[in-house]
Amino acid sequence: MTVRSSSKSEYMRGVLDQTRFLIRQRFGDSAHTIGMAELKPQLHALRAHPNLAQLRLTPQPGELHTIRIADISPEILARAKQRIAGGEWMSLHAAAGEGTRLAMGTKYLITPQQLLERRAQVLQAITDFNAHTADTAAEGLLRTILGEKDLTQASGKIARLQQSLQKPIDKENAADYLPLSFGSRHMLGMAYDLVKLAEDLQLDSKEVLARKKLSFA
Repeated sequence: MTVRSSSKSEYMRGVLDQTRFLIRQRFGDSAHTIGMAELKPQLHALRAHPNLAQLRLTPQPGELHTIRIADISPEILARAKQRIAGGEWMSLHAAAGEGTRLAMGTKYLITPQQLLERRAQVLQAITDFNAHTADTAAEGLLRTILGEKDLTQASGKIARLQQSLQKPIDKENAADYLPLSFGSRHMLGMAYDLVKLAEDLQLDSKEVLARKKLSFA
């Protein structure tokens, strides 16, 4: 079942519909009588990836490949560029931040404009976290913005977020891009890299972009 995320309301309806579907699938005709007491022990199974049982914890020989930068020769790099430009490489766009959110969708739906509008709240959350006095709401706010479950391991990201919110917008046209969500910026960044790759290979950038394969999760 696919959850669309072109808008906040559509995303919320999609998540709700998917949750109802999973509950009906697991509990059948009794789904409408299920309460939280019965549902809570089943949350792990409901959230599990449908193909999780098919995965092996220990990869078999040849299934896991470790790539070291030192092993990448100019010939290998050239072949990789050609394959990417030829549409043989599929990338994944993950709409993260399912657990906690800013009441405005997942991490990739948040815009810098929304972030700036809540500048004071975010900065206070950072101050409280650094002072070890942050409550659950403040920590949830930071987890959503940073896309991090464990904030104790994200001190660098927290410091950079604090610095960025304290800086004024110093470019004349910067405000024009504030309503653009992080998800859209991610897509544009990938498209920009593909255009640059096409130019380096002297290929038609429109054809390279048209061949690109992308999976959303």
